[in-house]
Amino acid sequence: GESSTGGEMVLSSGVGAETSSGAVSVHTADAGTSGVSGLVRVHTGVSSDGASGGIDLETGSASGGAGGSVTVTVGEGDSGDGGDFRVVAGGSTADGSAGGAVSITAGAGLSSDSSDGGDGGAVVVTAGAAYGENAESDHGGAIDLIGGAAEVGVGGSVSVVSGASAGTSSGDVTLDTADAGTDGVSGSIAATTGTSSNGTSGDIALTTGSATLGAGGDISLLVGSGDTGAGGSVVVGAGDSSADDAAGGQVLIQAGDGTSSTGGAGGAVSVVAGMGESSTGGEMVLSSGVGAETSSGAVSVHTADAGTSGVSGLVRVHTGVSSDGASGGIDLETGSASGGAGGSVTVTVGEGDSGDGGDFRVVAGGSTADGSAGGAVSITAGAGLSSDSSDGGDGGAVVVTAGAAYGENAESDHGGAIDLIGGAAEVGVGGSVSVVSGASAGTSSGDVTLDTADAGTDGVSGSIAATTGTSSNGTSGDIALTTGSA
Repeated sequence: GESSTGGEMVLSSGVGAETSSGAVSVHTADAGTSGVSGLVRVHTGVSSDGASGGIDLETGSASGGAGGSVTVTVGEGDSGDGGDFRVVAGGSTADGSAGGAVSITAGAGLSSDSSDGGDGGAVVVTAGAAYGENAESDHGGAIDLIGGAAEVGVGGSVSVVSGASAGTSSGDVTLDTADAGTDGVSGSIAATTGTSSNGTSGDIALTTGSATLGAGGDISLLVGSGDTGAGGSVVVGAGDSSADDAAGGQVLIQAGDGTSSTGGAGGAVSVVAGMGESSTGGEMVLSSGVGAETSSGAVSVHTADAGTSGVSGLVRVHTGVSSDGASGGIDLETGSASGGAGGSVTVTVGEGDSGDGGDFRVVAGGSTADGSAGGAVSITAGAGLSSDSSDGGDGGAVVVTAGAAYGENAESDHGGAIDLIGGAAEVGVGGSVSVVSGASAGTSSGDVTLDTADAGTDGVSGSIAATTGTSSNGTSGDIALTTGSA
């Protein structure tokens, strides 16, 4: 058309008034004995003012049957790589415009029948199989989902989302590698965000959805079992920081809250080392971080404060029962210090406002073995290790003080007693009680003082009684008051 649209070309089969319409076949002939088959090209012309013509491949609607399929198949060859199948959307040079999209949408199941209605069609993308038998080079085809690159803007995202359901459950998203063959390993799964050149690198979030009439979904990180070497590790490491005055990233493991006002308990956090079937179980190490030039970090083990109507939780430190040998010990030990004092060990029972105060008990272990003694309780003050002659180290004191009584009833509110009682024996001699002052290699030994305190404004001072027990077979015990030789 000189000044209007050119003429149309219509290639149409004939109508079947009562049966099927005729087919339309566009194809090139088979090649001869030494040639290739001819190309079939379907393309629209170049446009000078507006969008170029589209290409529609569309099968007709069907009544009493399925809509016709659209099949695009590349023929097999016996030389070189197989022929490619490419779908490339058009680019755009217009300002503010996007390149053309590629959309693949499976057919809808349009039947609304409640007994067995329509299902949505699947979208299946399968890379080519490799039938070669060279394990080093004959690999199955890869599938790459890559967002579009950008010169200065944000690169295109990749989103994999399962289908929604208006009435029941949404679909699953499954990310699996296939099982290995007879002589290989299963493929790995890597989720890695890219390196950032100006700002924080991308996050990785694993989050299950909230639930109504059910529990939130679990998140499981499980390493598969193996039969050679050590089991696979689970490593959770927070990020380093090279910024001035900034800390490395935290690792936070927090159990869920029980938010119900009727019996809602907080979730537990359990960290359990692995079992050793025929050897020692795995160790549990809880260690603070090293400060390369300053102090190491603190380790805090404590239970939270109680709510308005409860008690604070128990802290229990105990070793397991032993079946063959001594059970594990418990060591509370502060580190040595250079340029300062060794750290103190403080054991304090909190105050209460109902009933007696909480006890502090130190009980050594008993022994059922013949000829063996029960465990000892040893309290030893620290040595003054400096040997300086002008003012060297003094030994630390051992102070045992019973609790004060602040009650004001003279008949019942008494200060706490101190009892030093030797151990009882069934048939042997009872344990002795010995109070001995410290020796000195160079000067005087220490004093032993036995005093009762002065009486208050309306009382008498306490008595001192030295009494040996009654004897049932022989002379009763002596009392000897003897000063040393000079």
